[in-house]
Amino acid sequence: MSHALSFRSLDTRLLALCLGLFSLAASAADAPARTDPKGFRDLFASSRDTKHGVMLYVQGQSIGGQVVAFDDQIVELRSQSYSRIVVRIDRIDAVAAP
Repeated sequence: MSHALSFRSLDTRLLALCLGLFSLAASAADAPARTDPKGFRDLFASSRDTKHGVMLYVQGQSIGGQVVAFDDQIVELRSQSYSRIVVRIDRIDAVAAP
């Protein structure tokens, strides 16, 4: 009888541990991956002020242009080919500037 009691308490502890780990993993999966928009903003402001171009990398594609305007959600560029390019900041993987 003592063996049955110890296995039962072990099962309860193991179940509690598993539930805790699953809830932790689920909350990490639900949280969106965030980039550092502050670092991006510095490059956007520099491009806008100096009129030098930047290269945005978005889902494997590269988009080049000069920053015209930006806010918390979007950056607006212009290039020789397009007068207006609008990109959502949360979609940007990386930014390169000279």
